[in-house]
Amino acid sequence: MVFSKQKLNLGLGNILSQIQLQECLEQIQIIEPKPGQLFWTSNVSNPGVYLILEGKIRLLDQKENLIASSIEAGLGQISLFPEADLQTYMLRASLGLKLGYLDNNSLQFLFKRQPELKNLFYRQALQWDLLLLSDNVQNLLPILSFLQPYQLTEGVVSVLLPEPSEVIVLRRGKILHTSGVQLIPGKLYQTSCLPQDGEWAISKSTELFYSLNPVDRVQQPETIKLDRQLGKLITPRPKIDLQDNLPPIKPLTTRICPYISNSQNPN
Repeated sequence: MVFSKQKLNLGLGNILSQIQLQECLEQIQIIEPKPGQLFWTSNVSNPGVYLILEGKIRLLDQKENLIASSIEAGLGQISLFPEADLQTYMLRASLGLKLGYLDNNSLQFLFKRQPELKNLFYRQALQWDLLLLSDNVQNLLPILSFLQPYQLTEGVVSVLLPEPSEVIVLRRGKILHTSGVQLIPGKLYQTSCLPQDGEWAISKSTELFYSLNPVDRVQQPETIKLDRQLGKLITPRPKIDLQDNLPPIKPLTTRICPYISNSQNPN
């Protein structure tokens, strides 16, 4: 069983030419992990990217909690960017999983010819990282491909974002408002509920992601063209909690800065 050019092209973001796709097909390795096998760990395995031919990959955090299952989107991008501050994760095989594996040497050759492919893999690595940080995968997933990254340096600002947005999520860093509100990495915040007056203190190099307003999403297709695939092809799964058997406890929120909860509002 081999990859078709069409399936490979989809997995690589529709970036490569037909000649480059053919060269890539000659380099790809077909792998069939056993069902249930933990076949890859981001911080110890060889760098490379896995593209799904058949079946499903399960994404686990470093404690082996199930975060999401992917039926088509590639995984392993984190291994190509060891200098980035990304969460460690593992990959477990489901029944009937067949993969195409591109090793680091093959990918570096492709990156030289198509730098946009490296940019795509980096954006996808960040998207996986947001899922690993999140305690609310179900709500994050529908907007994942619309999220735009934004960097903040140390200092004080009165406005966090460069343009209007619906939701923000902090990936790394520390942001504290003069009212006492502090943003927690991985949590979704409605921007309309954040403090509108006062200032935000950025105490370290910070990266957050924000979603454009619905109208702006339609007006800016180029910003999501290459990222849209990942958001569509993941089946979300809740993180495993050791307290799942206990009665549900509503998360604490404040009137000033509620985050988007994965619990339903009380009637």
